[in-house]
Amino acid sequence: MPLLKSSIKANKQNIKRRKVNKSVLRELKSTYKLVTDSAQIGNLADAEKKISTVYSQIDRAVKKNLMKKNTGSRRKAKICRILKSAGSKVSTFEKKVKKVVEKTAKKTPAKTTKPKSTKTVAKK
Repeated sequence: MPLLKSSIKANKQNIKRRKVNKSVLRELKSTYKLVTDSAQIGNLADAEKKISTVYSQIDRAVKKNLMKKNTGSRRKAKICRILKSAGSKVSTFEKKVKKVVEKTAKKTPAKTTKPKSTKTVAKK
């Protein structure tokens, strides 16, 4: 048990944050499982409706550092692969990637010029 007042408060804050983080991950896991199960059963309509919520939950978890960036992208790709193998024509993830690529391709790089030196060298 901590003795300092600040460390007692820090422990309380950690407990609260842990509860919130666990609930976020638990909710993500349940919706992820719901989508995969409904896709494997053949209920593609429900799976296609829930896929955007799963994507946003994954993005939120990555943003809060509850999950690493690569893990989030792997899970998105896996769920998309499961839906496509079930016969769905969902390509929301691919559309998002294409939009990002198009936006970055349209941007022109900023012009960079070398700053002219302001120092003058005196000759002897």
